[in-house]
Amino acid sequence: MNHFSKVLVELPEDDDEAADATVIIDCDVCGESEVKIRLAHLGSVMRALTQTLDSLQPRKNSITEPFGQAVYGDDEAARARVRAQLDRYFPEWKAKRLREQK
Repeated sequence: MNHFSKVLVELPEDDDEAADATVIIDCDVCGESEVKIRLAHLGSVMRALTQTLDSLQPRKNSITEPFGQAVYGDDEAARARVRAQLDRYFPEWKAKRLREQK
């Protein structure tokens, strides 16, 4: 059975490393669930999830594909705030992104 879900990641308003990001998953089969992740651990969680999905590659039917794109807000200021937070917490990502833009 396919599960169709909407995933929303809410970033905290402050820049405290101990603050939590909230991941809300709203699935048409399972209902709604929520996970809180410390901002300092978002990169580690993403790598672990990516590695887990990669290890399941032979079972293609069980892997979900992203549909649509992330929504950061309706205005440029909201997108700039998200980009600034990501740049602060993931400096290697920022450096790689800047190298690729050259």
